[in-house]
Amino acid sequence: MRVLVIAGGFPTAKKPDELVFVYNQVCQLAKYEDITMIIPVPVFLFSRRGIYIKERKKLVTPKNLKFKVYFTCFYIPFGRFGTHFYAYSQILSVLLTVLFRRIKIDIIHGHFLYPEGFVAVLLGKLLNKPVINTAHGSDLLVYTTKKSRVSDRIRFAIRQSDKLICVANALKEKAVYFGINPGKIKVISNGIDTEVFSILPTEIARKTTGLDLNAKVVLFIGHLIEPKGVHILLESISQVVSSIKAPVLFLILGEGNFEKQLRRRVIELGVERHVQFIGTKENKEIPIWINSADLICLPSFTEGLPCVLIESLACGVPVVATCVGGVAEIIQQEDLGLLVSPGDAKELAEAIVTALKKNWDRKKIREYAIAQYNWKLISKRILNEYHKLRCCGNLLNRTQICVDKQDKQ
Repeated sequence: MRVLVIAGGFPTAKKPDELVFVYNQVCQLAKYEDITMIIPVPVFLFSRRGIYIKERKKLVTPKNLKFKVYFTCFYIPFGRFGTHFYAYSQILSVLLTVLFRRIKIDIIHGHFLYPEGFVAVLLGKLLNKPVINTAHGSDLLVYTTKKSRVSDRIRFAIRQSDKLICVANALKEKAVYFGINPGKIKVISNGIDTEVFSILPTEIARKTTGLDLNAKVVLFIGHLIEPKGVHILLESISQVVSSIKAPVLFLILGEGNFEKQLRRRVIELGVERHVQFIGTKENKEIPIWINSADLICLPSFTEGLPCVLIESLACGVPVVATCVGGVAEIIQQEDLGLLVSPGDAKELAEAIVTALKKNWDRKKIREYAIAQYNWKLISKRILNEYHKLRCCGNLLNRTQICVDKQDKQ
């Protein structure tokens, strides 16, 4: 089966964490199907936004992959005014890539409902191909909260998709609210490589990362943007430190436009000794950092089904996270971690203290992750939807041919 995947990002040397969960999924599916991936890259002309023209030369298709990858630039003129034509410029770029590269397609799979999912639907209509879209979280839970052009296009993508994959039941409920037939929705979570993310003794991991063996380490992994709630985590530090006798260290792994504000807040709170910003790391390094931690903390205000929690569980490391989106669908038992309300620094601090004092069964935590989120299981579910969709598409085409013949007679 020939599958075209459209995604808005790809891991590079400069941005190793760029949609790495989509990349990992495609790597797994490419073991079984013929997959081509198109990455539309925005070029904002006469503007300091997006990718500059000079950055185009850095977009190099990776080698030694089991699938083809094409970067295609689409141009947005006149800054913010040009964003009105964002999706249509992208569809033109993707269509030209398909035609010029002579890409053969049986199914189109878009990741995130806007703009890629919207583009996938339009492309499917132009080429008469079935479309399956995946909603990952922010596309349904954030961008649809207010009436806007983007919200309208997301709803269009939802309703016009032949199949919609939601990574959590929380997203399915939102999609149904927007009017999609529940029968068109399949809940399939993100997967993880349980061989890459595995248990490593804390002592060995900390020798690699250089962390104090005697310290209690709380790790946050994610983009440093306000919805991730890292500022709430910072507010909880003083209470945690005063309640734990051992040295306590909070690690912030990631980058983002909220980083400067967070660094200033660390100084204002006087907790510099307990916080380290360690930037981004390549995906292959993440398991070492997770295994160096006593606890993973995700204080987000909104989430889909965060891969970092699944990865942590696969490493046998417990989590403290806010009960938003699909988080509660991951942390279903108290022997996996603790859930708190978003935005409550006091409740978060109390949960962190409880978790740091608790004796966790790392083996049991990992066994749960393997049983629920291994790639073999997740890939099988996605491939099953591909084959169902293709069979339905072929049946519809054969029916249309019969109808056409009858009309001619």
